[in-house]
Amino acid sequence: MKFKKYMQIILFLCIVLTPMPIRAHSNDPNISVTRQLFSAIHDRDARKLKSLVTPSVKIPEIREVTPITRFQSFPSYKKENSRIIVGRFGEEYERFAFIWEVSFNKDHNKITEIKVISDLANPHMNEQPIVKKYTKKFKKNILVPAFFPFDVTHVTGKVTGNMINLYYKNLDINGVLEIKASPQLIEQTGKTTVTLNNGKNAFLEKIQSGFVCTLIHENMQYEVSVYKINGGSYNPSKKQLIKVVESMFPTVKIK
Repeated sequence: MKFKKYMQIILFLCIVLTPMPIRAHSNDPNISVTRQLFSAIHDRDARKLKSLVTPSVKIPEIREVTPITRFQSFPSYKKENSRIIVGRFGEEYERFAFIWEVSFNKDHNKITEIKVISDLANPHMNEQPIVKKYTKKFKKNILVPAFFPFDVTHVTGKVTGNMINLYYKNLDINGVLEIKASPQLIEQTGKTTVTLNNGKNAFLEKIQSGFVCTLIHENMQYEVSVYKINGGSYNPSKKQLIKVVESMFPTVKIK
């Protein structure tokens, strides 16, 4: 069954290699809803999306904030009154966002099911616009990790005043890696001092459901935390946290 699914994905990718802005056949009885679906996804309009589906339909989450600007649709060979919907990220047709199988009701005015064939979003892409915003505003390069203590399913963040927050999450185990950085330097007392592989000193502290490591680099204070939320199964460790911090310096090799 897995082989069949993989072959199906490969077939769809081969079909859609020719880039088109929006593609929906004019003889398709579901063309109106399909085009409205394209528009709602493009605009990230949750209210409009909800209006297109029946109450029981779960709308798939798109875990990347990169604009989805290209859409195509094809008849489904598996289901009657269904179409394969393909979305692409960006203007250069470089990356696929998702492949869904969308089913419609007999009146062709509502979506009755959305089945995710492939989720091709990369949540790590959400990191760049947040870091770029901070760098542009304050002329500061921000350290980000190359090592993660779990598979990252979601990345979010914000810039508040002169502080940047980045959150890397795995919602399956409720694990969080949080990075907070600002030029406000606070003296560290009563914390365990650790020496990183590059010779820098950092300060380690136990917090509720995890650990936090504080360090100063180029007049910026970083607080790097690993913890679990909502009673998740993630088990944070000091060793993993130190590996995360050391990976933020690109000249250091993590073993």
